[in-house]
Amino acid sequence: MKIKTLNYRSTIFFVSLCLSLLIYVPISTQAIDVSGSEILLPADDTLALQEISITVWANGTSGNVNGASVNISCTSGYFSATADLWDVDTTDSNGLVSFDWYAPDTPTEVSPINVTFSADITSDTDNFVVEKNITIHPIDFSTSFMYANPSELYELHNASVTIYANSSIFPNRIEDVTVDLICDEGIFLDSGTATTSVTTNYWGWVNVIWQSNLSIIISNPLTVNLTADLSYTGKIVSTSLNEEIVVNPMDINSSTLEVSDTTVGGGYPVTVTARAVGDYGPVSSVEVFLDALDGEFTNGETNITALTDSNGYFVTTWTSPEVGSPLEIVITSIFSFPTTILLKELNVTIDVLAFSHNFTNILLNANATTATVGEHILLSMETFNEIGQPVAYANATFTAPAGTFIGSGTDTIELITDAAGSVSVVWDTSDISAPIGGFDYHIDLSLIKEYYNTNTSVITVHVNPDVLTLETASSADPLSIIKGANVTITVHVTANGLDIEGATVQILAQAGVFEYSSTEIASKNTDASGIVTFTWITSSMTVTVERDFEFSIQASLPGYTDSDVEYISITVEPDETQTTDPPDGDGLTTGEKLGILLGAVGGVLLIGTIVYMVLKKKAVN
Repeated sequence: MKIKTLNYRSTIFFVSLCLSLLIYVPISTQAIDVSGSEILLPADDTLALQEISITVWANGTSGNVNGASVNISCTSGYFSATADLWDVDTTDSNGLVSFDWYAPDTPTEVSPINVTFSADITSDTDNFVVEKNITIHPIDFSTSFMYANPSELYELHNASVTIYANSSIFPNRIEDVTVDLICDEGIFLDSGTATTSVTTNYWGWVNVIWQSNLSIIISNPLTVNLTADLSYTGKIVSTSLNEEIVVNPMDINSSTLEVSDTTVGGGYPVTVTARAVGDYGPVSSVEVFLDALDGEFTNGETNITALTDSNGYFVTTWTSPEVGSPLEIVITSIFSFPTTILLKELNVTIDVLAFSHNFTNILLNANATTATVGEHILLSMETFNEIGQPVAYANATFTAPAGTFIGSGTDTIELITDAAGSVSVVWDTSDISAPIGGFDYHIDLSLIKEYYNTNTSVITVHVNPDVLTLETASSADPLSIIKGANVTITVHVTANGLDIEGATVQILAQAGVFEYSSTEIASKNTDASGIVTFTWITSSMTVTVERDFEFSIQASLPGYTDSDVEYISITVEPDETQTTDPPDGDGLTTGEKLGILLGAVGGVLLIGTIVYMVLKKKAVN
């Protein structure tokens, strides 16, 4: 007997061990190496005394290394963060970290030097050192240049002068170069004199504005020379650049005024083009004054003033007035240069014809096309004529079959469109008696304006009555049955005490089926008395002890708020002829509970341990 007990003990131990192995999850670690790390430079060479960004990339067989410590040093120059030959930082999620570094000067103006960078990269489990060399070239201005735009202009006009300080070595830009400028005529606007001194930016260039403000009166073109001397602080290198600008005597004798059409219908636009032209071509910055005495330009006025562009043009639109009979309009233009007494006057005549317009592209909108009695609806409208212009100052009349408009207190309101051809109004539905299911209310819009054909439009808003909440009263007959019997459940749906016909009633049982649907859920509509009945069938149910079954009931109908969920309970007793393993207090058999418990690995281990302990105790006894 003792040997048999020991066999049981061995078996239980073996089963417990196997189950333990089933839930064992091995965990392994892998070293994060940085053996593939690199130093990344924008180029393998640069100029003396320039700033560059140096990036260290920490990576290895596991990919980019985040949080690696990087200790970087150089043989010459310095890092901006420490002002020394070294700097320390950690890599980001991409394994990168950047350092700003200033290149050293070269001992001579002709010989380059080499600088070595060394980066010591350390992760939690690895260390790696990488090096990178860069060549530092002396500063020179061999590829520097200067240009003016434009290189030919009129008196008192401006030219943009740009100087690029470039070296022959990439990157060829040179920052912080001193540029001393001088001109033999005119002035630089930043200084107001014939000389100025400026410094190149990070990209190695600088821009100044030169004005042909001549000290002499010319009748023929004059060539002006500009000189730029480039130098670098602490360096002996320098260079001079030259640029010539041709200055023409100022005149606007060949200026023109044109319109796109000399005959136009009332209310239609034409394009007006004024161009300032002199003996040597178009003239920019000439002031042009246009006056039509009627109609309007793009600024909404009968006159407008502007300066010509670099090609001598000023282009605008003039819209003719709306007239009942033909009208002749004269547009007058005056050209003048603001700082001179040069003037030129031109006229152009336009015949305006009487024309009957149409309201077109009427955009009539409501912020909601479905509403409930009591809500306010915003109605907005935009209108244009047949050529796409907004129709301003038109009479807009809104008329509704019911409700009132805010501002008038009646079902009609008259408004005037604004300059954009727009108007808006609020329709109040508080005093509307809408039927169940709602009603479509058609709101009319009438647009009237002189020289326009009258237009009418309609927008429809569906208005529902005030939302009522459905109420349900349910009963069952009988309330207690023996399994296999049927029960009639009656539901009465009302709202504000009134019977509601056509409401959808949904009922859900915990077991059994409904005669109407053959499932545990059924849905029917109420009759004219607000009544609906369901037959609950229990013949297919399994009932071993007396039990209460609960039913949930809810009614719904469009235009109403759904009823609250109502619950009723029916008691069902078991059939006396039915024999089954009686449930425990919670309704589950011992076998069902054991199956659930054995379904979890933890449960298996627990039971195995308990059995083992019981057998062990039995063996000892």
